[in-house]
Amino acid sequence: MSPKKFLGVSIGIGVLMLGAAGVLILGSKVDDQKLIQEAITEAIKAGKDGRPGGVLDNISIDFKINDQDTGSRFQIADYVKKMKPEVTLPPFTAQIFGDEAIITTPMTLNVGILTARTNVQVKEVTIKMRKEDARKWLIIPTHRWRVADVKVPPDAVPSALMGF
Repeated sequence: MSPKKFLGVSIGIGVLMLGAAGVLILGSKVDDQKLIQEAITEAIKAGKDGRPGGVLDNISIDFKINDQDTGSRFQIADYVKKMKPEVTLPPFTAQIFGDEAIITTPMTLNVGILTARTNVQVKEVTIKMRKEDARKWLIIPTHRWRVADVKVPPDAVPSALMGF
């Protein structure tokens, strides 16, 4: 085989392989319910570990609690590092409406203040999720479910524990 033919065949095979990989990556549809569960699970685990990056990746840029701004992302990161909030949710199913989802569930919040930990039971919390644009491997456009708003009864969690 001549070098020109070899080069042509090699380029053709490379293009076919890239096309097949693109179809597999972009064509594989993952269940929204599963993606929501994964986002919540990752955010909860990152919060417990005091890793703000894992929390910030899973909350919307305009994240709110009870329709109130929560401060800057720096303040949220600082809160996660210092308080290491442990959130416990029972198994849940999100109600999905297009690009938005609602989760209504009880919650347990365990927060560290200095050397003490405080445990708060909340009978009903409403978590609003939103499917937002994101990137996979920095170049492939995709979508990601993120927490956009959390509604907690006003007297359920002392404001000192919220940290915002």
